[in-house]
Order: sequence, then structure tokens, then C-alpha cells
Amino acid sequence: MSRRLATPTNDHHRPECKVARERRGVTANEILRAAGTVHEAGEEPNSELVAKVVLPVLSAAEQEFGQALSRISLDDMVHRAASMATERVLTKAA
Repeated sequence: MSRRLATPTNDHHRPECKVARERRGVTANEILRAAGTVHEAGEEPNSELVAKVVLPVLSAAEQEFGQALSRISLDDMVHRAASMATERVLTKAA
């Protein structure tokens, strides 16, 4: 997957801005990972409690969250944005 996504403020016709797959095949989890907001911890915890209790629980939660994000496609987000734009237009017209 390309690390750059086309946005309204950049030229989506430039090859480096295109997503490598169709929108419906790109998930929110992949976008989050490509954006670098999800990373693996590289440091050892200072606390045995953190290492044995907290981190395993957080790891399980991260996996579940990642699975949930994987069910949301870029196409889903585009449709939601279009619906929001339509609602704004209708609200202004009323």
C-alpha cells in the first residue's frame, strides 16, 4: 500500500499519491498503520506488572481494535464523507 493518500488539498493524479488497490480493499487499520500512528513498542517495560499484566491486555485490545478497523474500508469512509456533505448541503438549503 502506498504511504501517501490523495486528499482534497493535494493532486490525486500524481502517481505517488494513489492507493495501490481499489478503495473497498483498503481498510482503516491499514491506513492507520501506513500513517505510522500504530507501532510496536521497542522498549522493555521497567515494571514486571506492566510486562506481565498491562502489556498483554493492551496487546489483546490492540488486536481486537485492528480487526474492527480491518472491517472498515476506504470506500466506507468515502461514502460516509459524501453523506455528510449531502447533509450539510440540505441543512443549508432548509
